[in-house]
Amino acid sequence: MREYGLDKDFKLNLEGNHANLAMHTYQHEIRVAREAGLLGSLDANQGDKLIGWDIDEYPSNLYETTAAMWEVVQNGSIGPRGGLNFDAKPRRTSFKPVDLFYGHIVGMDSFAAGLRVAAAMKEDGFLDDLVKQRYASWDEGFGKSIEEGKENFKTIEPKVLDMPQSELRASTQSDHLEEVKDTINHFIIETLAK
Repeated sequence: MREYGLDKDFKLNLEGNHANLAMHTYQHEIRVAREAGLLGSLDANQGDKLIGWDIDEYPSNLYETTAAMWEVVQNGSIGPRGGLNFDAKPRRTSFKPVDLFYGHIVGMDSFAAGLRVAAAMKEDGFLDDLVKQRYASWDEGFGKSIEEGKENFKTIEPKVLDMPQSELRASTQSDHLEEVKDTINHFIIETLAK
C-alpha cells in the first residue's frame, strides 16, 4: 500500500479468524496495523483455533475482545471512518433467524464489554506502566544508544560477547506473565460487575 501511495486513501479491514489462520493473535494484527497507521475497520468475528479454516463465528471470547479493544483505545478509534462489521455466518447447527439475532447480540455485547474493560485499564494505567517498566532499559545507557541508531551489529557484538554471564542474568527480569493475566482477569470481572 505504501509503495504505490495507497495508504493515504485506503486502510485495512482486519479479521480475527484470518489472524488465527496466520498463527497470530487478533490483537497482534490490530497493533501492527495501528502502529503502521493503517487501522481501518474490524470484522467482528472469531474462529475456532482447532479447526484450521475460516468459519467466521460470532465473537464471544471476552479476553480476546478486550485485547482487540485495547488496541482500539490506544489508537483513539478504530479508523478514520471504520467500525465493527460482522462477517459472521450461520453455523451448521445454528442457522435459524433467531440464531442470527442472538449471534449479533453476543458479538456486540462481547466487543462492548471488551471496550469497557480496555477503557478501564487505560484509565488505570496498569498496562501502560507495565510496558514502560518492561522497556525501561531502552531509555538510558546501551539500550538508548541502540534505539538512537548509534549502535549496529558490529558494535553490539563485542559488547555482548564480552559481557559476563552474571551481568546478563542480572539484567534479565521476570515478566510476571501469570500475574499480568490475573490482573487482566480482575479488570474484566470488576469492570463488568459494575
